[in-house]
Amino acid sequence: MKLSIRYILLFIICIAFVGVTSCIVVKKQNEIIRKEVEITYVPSVKSVIPLSEHLIRSEYGDMIVAVPEGWFFIQPEGQISTDVFAIIVNPEHTLSAIFSNIRKDEELMDIVNYEGLIGLARVKFQRHLTKSSNNIALVDNFDLLNFNNLKFSTYSYVKLNDNSFAKAAVLVSPLNNYYEFALVSMKLNAVLPPSNNEFEDIFLSILSSLKY
Repeated sequence: MKLSIRYILLFIICIAFVGVTSCIVVKKQNEIIRKEVEITYVPSVKSVIPLSEHLIRSEYGDMIVAVPEGWFFIQPEGQISTDVFAIIVNPEHTLSAIFSNIRKDEELMDIVNYEGLIGLARVKFQRHLTKSSNNIALVDNFDLLNFNNLKFSTYSYVKLNDNSFAKAAVLVSPLNNYYEFALVSMKLNAVLPPSNNEFEDIFLSILSSLKY
């Protein structure tokens, strides 16, 4: 039996992709900023999932991305942050992809100017952490990814109460807007979620179509 859209939205809300808090963690004066490590990834033909002709566009048109074949849109409701402008879900209801603006203020812009994309990723993760009441944990490091001649900072985290996994990429557009794309695993039915390798392939496949 198909799951209701409202139930899927409720799960997405619970995974912490919800409203944006204005709280930004300021680095301690003596904290060492991790050097950005650039990773170049060239996907094989077999790893790329089929992408449809349907596109997701940001409000200003400075970021577009292709929708995977068979994935469907969910209309964000009132409980989801107004910064989220698109949510798509795979046919098996095991993955959702969420596209959102990252709200700027002077403090965040200073952090991005000083630390670059990794600073933007740090702040965005902290906002997720705060909104989830510390119910998520960072997995590995923040990385700088050079992909298709575009730069992103990526990070992963896990939801502590059910081990749901998420991986996100943040970017700065030519219009100096900040965006995040996140792929989130969902445990809503008896269907097994994708393996780690499949998850990574899907994440990179969607990212490969993203242009800014």
